[in-house]
Amino acid sequence: MHTHTPARFTHRFTHRYPRRFITTLLALIVLSPAAFAARPVGSEPPPVLLRGVSVIDVDQGSASGPQDVLIRAGLIERIADPGSIDPPTDARQVDAAGRYLIPGLFDAHVHILAGQGVFEPLLIAHGVTAARDTGAPTEAILEARRQSASHDFVGPDLIVTGAIIDGRPPVWPMSEECETAEEARDAVRRLAAAGVDQIKVYSRLPREAYFAALAEARALGLPVTGHVPESVTLEEAIEAGQDCIEHFEGFAPLLRRLNPPERAPDRTGVFAGFDGWLRYGSVDRERLDAVLDQLAEHAVMQCPTLAVWHGLASDPSIREDARMAYIPGMLGGMWAGALNEEFAGFVRLAMRSMRSLVADLHAAGVPMMIGTDLGNPFVFPGWSVHEEMRRFRDAGVPDAEVLRMATIVPARFCGVHDRLGTVEEGKQASLVLLNANPLEDIGAVSEIEAVFLRGRLFDRADLDALLAQAAEDARGQTPVAAKIELRLPGEVLHRGTLTQTFQQWDAGAEHFLVTRSDDGLRLLVHNAPTGGGLQPTLSMLHHDPDGRLVRAEWTQLTETPVRAVYTIENNRLTATARRGDDEPETVTIDLPDGAIVTPSVFAADMLILPTLALAPGESREVELVSFGFPSWQPQRARTTIERHDPEPITLGQGDHARTVEAIPYTTRTRSPAGETVSRVWLGPDGLLLRSQLDLGYGTLRAEIAAE
Repeated sequence: MHTHTPARFTHRFTHRYPRRFITTLLALIVLSPAAFAARPVGSEPPPVLLRGVSVIDVDQGSASGPQDVLIRAGLIERIADPGSIDPPTDARQVDAAGRYLIPGLFDAHVHILAGQGVFEPLLIAHGVTAARDTGAPTEAILEARRQSASHDFVGPDLIVTGAIIDGRPPVWPMSEECETAEEARDAVRRLAAAGVDQIKVYSRLPREAYFAALAEARALGLPVTGHVPESVTLEEAIEAGQDCIEHFEGFAPLLRRLNPPERAPDRTGVFAGFDGWLRYGSVDRERLDAVLDQLAEHAVMQCPTLAVWHGLASDPSIREDARMAYIPGMLGGMWAGALNEEFAGFVRLAMRSMRSLVADLHAAGVPMMIGTDLGNPFVFPGWSVHEEMRRFRDAGVPDAEVLRMATIVPARFCGVHDRLGTVEEGKQASLVLLNANPLEDIGAVSEIEAVFLRGRLFDRADLDALLAQAAEDARGQTPVAAKIELRLPGEVLHRGTLTQTFQQWDAGAEHFLVTRSDDGLRLLVHNAPTGGGLQPTLSMLHHDPDGRLVRAEWTQLTETPVRAVYTIENNRLTATARRGDDEPETVTIDLPDGAIVTPSVFAADMLILPTLALAPGESREVELVSFGFPSWQPQRARTTIERHDPEPITLGQGDHARTVEAIPYTTRTRSPAGETVSRVWLGPDGLLLRSQLDLGYGTLRAEIAAE
């Protein structure tokens, strides 16, 4: 019944490259936005009058003479000659002479939930006031989008795709799994009904399902972005009407096809997916140009995300980069595990071709926009947008064009150009005040004097405070090494360690203690994950003699700990949590009869499964309320639990192997992140012997360690 996910996660190219090279994007599979996310800042902002600022017209690529700009009620109310605006009495007046006003920047490819609330203020501090999230559990990212639209939230406006549409098994567990055309149409309809802004297709989607998804999305008026599935060619994706292609997907296979057979022998293994990029200089240029012309004719947007390749190509010294101070320790550990010098060297070679392709696409008139794939290794929130813009400039794209690609181009593609993307009267006041002219040098986007977010002014001191707070929040989420002695009142029933593995990798351990006393059973679990991906935690459950939960406690063992207490009274669960010295937060949930409340730890099955009193062959569907992953907040799911006939299992290996009789159970849990299936084996005395959680991209396993 274990509900959390493994300590190692795979990059979107997991179906091509070994996971030991590429491990990231934890929050793509969370069930809700991170608790204690970016902090609100208050009500509707007061008016502001900018005096003497030069307004950048990104469409025309020009800068105005000095202008006064009045911002009120979150909007650009008026732009006029200096001295011609009579400001409101409560307006803050800012001398902006010699400075330049641009629209807020737009990161067109992010995974915002990966930042655990830290990414959002960092984006704002770097002038990124809008972002397109291209893959997350649908309900979670829709809630994040709702929050992001409010005046009192420090985070970018979001455009979202929700869950990815992929084949079976999918690369990511929160995907809409589709094998047939009808399943693909149904998936698009579900996402459209939920309210997503775009549809994202992915690598394993079967051919007919892919074409059906595009047709259904077109019928519903939703743009389609994503990968070019392995089942179709780039040319077929263009003709089918895919609106945007991420990460230059489809180009590597194209380059392999266009390369003369006698050149560049095929590579295998980890390098196979990149082999085509090494052939860029030797392909048939006439045939390549024909495909580029085809892209331009159909106006297929490209979001290259050179930033993610740059991150994977990083030297190991990147671990000491000062910007790592802003990355939560859990995520930083995952990033560090993604570094591999052999693979990085190969990516560096491939990136030369990618930069050439940026220039060739621009020359061919193919639309492009700036995106970073934030959430992946060493893609630093905000900073990487600026760096991506400089990379495009260095590839030969004029500064004015690069600025458009980071403002009005993504705004138009996302259908929000009526309120974002340019500095015009009536539009939303999400703006950046620069100390230099970005039309002369795009590097000026890093020289930020102030940012307006939905009309609220963050001056330089405010932006520095956001950076400082983000560093503090990241530091607070850094795991602490804790040696914990497990103690509980009562008679000891079980004490031991469950060793965890994900595929062939060590994923940590759970140290547990189960006791019995007159007032029931207690379980204490210290979960100590390794390999990045999960925080260490301490969980306690107290069940009364009838097996009902009385009280639970959960602590996240980080520099700034999060502590939560759970109680049940009259079928109502009350959860109260506090991070450090912050004010406590409380959530209440009404529970149906027979609901199971549990932390996301393997060992909890020792208290839960026996209380169901299932006979062999009997099953039961229950409401499952779990906590501890991704946060303290309770998460609902439906679970079917079935008990099977006893069977022997072998524990340990080699000389330590032993065969024991076990009572097996199967659980099927359905949640917004998809369905997961687990198998659990208890000993006759109730001791957990083994648990196995099967995911689309690997298996997480826990087994009792030999004494």
